[in-house]
Amino acid sequence: MKIGEKIVRIVSALDLHVIDTIRKKREDLKISQAALSVDMDFSEKLIGSIENPSISTKYSLRHINLVAKALDCNISDFFPPSGHLKDDLLRITVEKKKTIDENGKEKIIPVIIERVSLTKEETQEYNKSKTKS
Repeated sequence: MKIGEKIVRIVSALDLHVIDTIRKKREDLKISQAALSVDMDFSEKLIGSIENPSISTKYSLRHINLVAKALDCNISDFFPPSGHLKDDLLRITVEKKKTIDENGKEKIIPVIIERVSLTKEETQEYNKSKTKS
């Protein structure tokens, strides 16, 4: 992706919630993506790939357990407190933007600029497209 370029993806609202919640917890604890990846016994790039909204990598249940161990918290901390989310699937628009990091260096990051819930009909079409043999 180039700066300003946008991509649109369909993602699970729950996957996105878990990714966002783990990112916030990791940042609150001042743990880098690479450090968390290594603490989980994976390559340094795993968490960076999962947290990049332009890539379809996501947490598995195994990953979530390993993150909870590494961050010394409960698995349930990463899931919605209500027990479920209203939305199932979201259409997200991701754009590459310039930003300044904590050291004053310019960097380019993918940012979700829009999240829209899929309608029931769109969800049914999406599900059909994923189950075709």
